[in-house]
Amino acid sequence: MARNEAVTLTGSIWTELSDAETIAAEVAFQNIGGGDVTILATTGTSAPAATVWDGFIYSPGEADARTLAVMFPGLTTPIRLWARGRNSGKVMVSYA
Repeated sequence: MARNEAVTLTGSIWTELSDAETIAAEVAFQNIGGGDVTILATTGTSAPAATVWDGFIYSPGEADARTLAVMFPGLTTPIRLWARGRNSGKVMVSYA
């Protein structure tokens, strides 16, 4: 399912950016909030554990557009993309 919208991050909870399996699709996103956000992919449909702070940190205004496999080459089959802020945040995400 395609998506093209701003996603609000609540607190420091992992929020799913990809609402469908995005194995081959290029995913574009930009941190449009006021603070840093952490981006992480998973190989399943479950969110990363609340204690996990691993991932790539994007400052306000930073963006990326790649397939999940290229962005996370250490994962066998990344299918979901997640984001979290320290307190909150907002990420624009788009994929087909």
